[in-house]
Amino acid sequence: MSTVTKKELIDRIAEQTQAKRVTVKQIIQSFLDEIIKELCENNRIEFRDFGVFETKTRAARVAQNPK
Repeated sequence: MSTVTKKELIDRIAEQTQAKRVTVKQIIQSFLDEIIKELCENNRIEFRDFGVFETKTRAARVAQNPK
């Protein structure tokens, strides 16, 4: 499995749509900012046929520093 970065995603979309890279970057960043904003307000985001994003609260746990 390989990792796709935001830059690679922007480049692919710009190439496919023949749009300027700067424009695509602004759109992608605005999209991500809106997702972050909604998650910060504890809202659930659902994209049909893709996935669901939601925040979950976990109980604190005790961990040890391996050093």
